Amino acid sequence: LNNSFTTKENTLGIIYVVRDPRDVVLSMCNHYNYTIEKSIDRLFKKDFRILWNDRANLYEKKHPPVTLISSWENHFMSWNKYVFDCPRLIIKFEDLVYKKKETIEKIIDFFINFNFKFSNLDRKIENMITYSDFNHLKETEKTIGFQEAVGNNAFFNKGTKDQWMDMLSNEQILRIEKTYYHLLKKLDYKIKLYKNT
Repeated sequence: LNNSFTTKENTLGIIYVVRDPRDVVLSMCNHYNYTIEKSIDRLFKKDFRILWNDRANLYEKKHPPVTLISSWENHFMSWNKYVFDCPRLIIKFEDLVYKKKETIEKIIDFFINFNFKFSNLDRKIENMITYSDFNHLKETEKTIGFQEAVGNNAFFNKGTKDQWMDMLSNEQILRIEKTYYHLLKKLDYKIKLYKNT
């Protein structure tokens, strides 16, 4: 899946951000104006694709290309297993929000492996923490907009974890946990309902 984005010759390493699929469902609801059921359907859909966001009008009257998203599992695996061999770092979205400094330090360590040199590192880390704060990003979007937003929906919606515990039904949670149990466990996401027997 990832071969349409890069090649082995042009890739030193990969940083992949993963998010709990149960919260991804709710994020998709906000981003695409989907119902919860439609979002869950897309979460499992191997041929899930969207029209490329042609904000620069590169294609004018021509049809913009289609971006293959695929299922949550296929997307994850395409960057973490079915890919050419190179260093990779998996970052959890939840850690970017709740363990920001520790996660930024992991990313910096990853870049140091490629002989990147950073000056004024403490100050840069402080700036990254300040300017990537979710409330700051929300306010910035209100002021100047955000290119990835779709329609009138804000891109930066809630940015919290475990929203699914209040927003999804037990049946919906169970369906997702049953389908993605192995990856949820591997990524150390809590399992609420599904008992793997």
